[in-house]
Amino acid sequence: MWAKRYDLNLKDLFDLQDEITIKVLEALQVKLTRGEQIRAEAGGTENLEAYLKFLEGLHYYQLLTIE
Repeated sequence: MWAKRYDLNLKDLFDLQDEITIKVLEALQVKLTRGEQIRAEAGGTENLEAYLKFLEGLHYYQLLTIE
């Protein structure tokens, strides 16, 4: 499982990430809470710019300043 190769288009990168995450969790036999399971299976955005803006916003949120 750890040496498996994945040959997909870069546009499918987030789908690939989700698939690998689920396979690793299954291999480790990790039991997730329902919320964690939903989050692991949830589809993300295919728009890289939107994701980068989300990360930028998260950074400012974590600063916890009035600005």
